[in-house]
Amino acid sequence: MLTEDAFNRISALGSRMADGIDAICRDLDLPCRAFRIGPRSGLCLTPELPRNYAEAHLSMDFDMLDARRVFMANRGYWDCIVSAGPQASFAHGKEDIDGYVDLLHEFMKNIK
Repeated sequence: MLTEDAFNRISALGSRMADGIDAICRDLDLPCRAFRIGPRSGLCLTPELPRNYAEAHLSMDFDMLDARRVFMANRGYWDCIVSAGPQASFAHGKEDIDGYVDLLHEFMKNIK
């Protein structure tokens, strides 16, 4: 399982998730974007990606993150680290990533 091909596959899934998050931000005209770290992605609540802790802290809205976590969990998707964003794993496929992005879009429409 821990092969170069497997890591490339989950990195591609992470990019798919980030692309979906960026599409949500554009669709809803929100001043936010996705961050990308291999298989991990997530929602950065500022138009520019942070470069240090102080800038990253500005991108955090813990009430929104907690609400998103509960919203997603109640629909079958679990963010294990509330502030870190979702991560594709070896067990995930494209349908899992697309399902997460679809639910995140629904959540973001509800709170906009």
